[in-house]
Amino acid sequence: MKNFTHNLKMWWIATLMLLFSTAYALPPETEYLGIIPTNSNSGTNAAQGYHDDWYWGALPIGFTFNFYGNNYTEFYFSSNGLLTFGAGSTIYSNTCIPNT
Repeated sequence: MKNFTHNLKMWWIATLMLLFSTAYALPPETEYLGIIPTNSNSGTNAAQGYHDDWYWGALPIGFTFNFYGNNYTEFYFSSNGLLTFGAGSTIYSNTCIPNT
């Protein structure tokens, strides 16, 4: 019985060590590759890459999107997280919709 108890303790210790050694491990880093957009709001001085307070587009939606009675097939997005239709914008303040 003493041998069984010793083996049981060793099994619990090994199980707990395995649990705690993997429970706090970080997942492997994942790199998400995407496109680097070309900036269209700078006219002839188009810039590519990442910028603050810039917008990119027009990019095709892939279908016709009806938004407040207007049909759009392209969209623009900004470095501030703004998604627009019809024209790009670098505005970074919140506005209620619908709003031009």
